[in-house]
Amino acid sequence: MVIINHAKNIQRIIDVLKSNKLTFEKNIPGKTRQINFGDPHDKLAEATPYSYVTVPESLLDTNWQYGTSANQNQASVKYEIVIVSRSQKELLQIIQNYQTVLSADPTFADVTNTPPVDPIFEKSVISDVTRESRNGLSGRGGLIEIGVITLTAQIGSNAVLSIGDIVQLQDIPILDKPDETHIKNTQNIYNTARVRKGVATVNESHTFFAKVEYSRTIWEELHNLLQSHSTVSFSVTRGDDTQTRKGVITNMNNGAGYDEVETILFQIEIF
Repeated sequence: MVIINHAKNIQRIIDVLKSNKLTFEKNIPGKTRQINFGDPHDKLAEATPYSYVTVPESLLDTNWQYGTSANQNQASVKYEIVIVSRSQKELLQIIQNYQTVLSADPTFADVTNTPPVDPIFEKSVISDVTRESRNGLSGRGGLIEIGVITLTAQIGSNAVLSIGDIVQLQDIPILDKPDETHIKNTQNIYNTARVRKGVATVNESHTFFAKVEYSRTIWEELHNLLQSHSTVSFSVTRGDDTQTRKGVITNMNNGAGYDEVETILFQIEIF
């Protein structure tokens, strides 16, 4: 079962934001002066613009069905980055800068190391951005502007795919569930009285389908294998279980709508 460490994840998001002068620099107009862990409960009303990172009321964005604990190797979570400013123009600029920094590394690796290590997410995406005006905090007059950036992230992978010894094709998270189909085509066997007594195998097919998120590198490596008609060894890992097969890539395609994740769907004929 995947373990979710919200405290670590929130602190990592803060570290990433604080490491970039685009989003954090004290006493510079248009930059947040403080980035805090959790809601400060209006204690920083005098220190705008500032932000804080928190979780929504629901700490888990995945609905597991009862009895499927063996498949709980992947979960989706949400984090909210709340920005407080006294100027709508300033708020919109800060939101733009925050979106740039939050999208730079979807895995949120530890930026205190060079190169960054220990990614906390398989991937993440800004899934919503909202804005509202409220009355001034702590009894002060005027309006304040509040923006909320929602970051949706995947932790762990239900299944990962590795193909051959090609570095670029190792531990690729599989989207949806992998589909493996084994079909035997048969013909009927009759006795002399034309009574059906059984079946005999005429031929069989064993096919594996997988969908992964598109990257040009993965596409090119898979396409090279398709063109060469090379037999490859591939493995699918689900939690502690790994199954290895051999086969040939026979079909692949990619595409997506404008608001969808671009994917690669490919087929391997298993021997």
